Amino acid sequence: MTRQEKNRVGDQQAFLSNGDCSTLRIVVLRFCWGVMLAALFLAGSVMAESKDRSIPSTQSSGINVNLKISVVPEPCDVEISGSDINGSELNFGSLLAAEFSYAGYISSPKTFNLEFTNCGDPLVAVRGPILTVSGNTIDAEQGSIFRDPVSSSDDSASEGVGFIFHLGDEGKIGWNNLVINNHGYPLNSLVGFWDGRAQLPVTVAVARRKDSKVIRPGSLIARVAFTYSYP
Repeated sequence: MTRQEKNRVGDQQAFLSNGDCSTLRIVVLRFCWGVMLAALFLAGSVMAESKDRSIPSTQSSGINVNLKISVVPEPCDVEISGSDINGSELNFGSLLAAEFSYAGYISSPKTFNLEFTNCGDPLVAVRGPILTVSGNTIDAEQGSIFRDPVSSSDDSASEGVGFIFHLGDEGKIGWNNLVINNHGYPLNSLVGFWDGRAQLPVTVAVARRKDSKVIRPGSLIARVAFTYSYP
């Protein structure tokens, strides 16, 4: 199957210099959209005929020809909106390391919206569209705490903390409702499409790993891709 993706938001980086407290910064959001998936499977049959007419012609057993194609609705245009976000950057500013004094701590969240426009009707598809969030995570088993890879020799980077995400309009975020890396979430259960439009709130917070024994103040950056596609 083929898949096309188009980017609406560039992938940018932003850094803050360290002060007397931890500097936490997030750079997020590159959107891609799947357009059409198609597969074609062909097989042929073989005929064999002897040149000697005295010998009856022979024919192989028939082979079925299977054709398959999946046609999906038009993809959406996607933009980002919200008072907490500036372009493609969600900036948490500076947070005190003392706030993360115990494992499992979650900071006050920030929010933004994914604005879907010019969408084809997702209800006409056999399977509706999904949203996949992907990036680098520091909790391999759960895959829910996002941050960019950091070199062991980089003393300016924080340690033991990362960003967590929640999809939905609740405005709250906790350990039991987090986005999982590379997991597809059905959009039809998250938003309602009306006249080719929909809006999906996204909540983000900074969290200390539950199994983290120590943390180190410093910069924190995560680049995360949101992919809109039809399975």
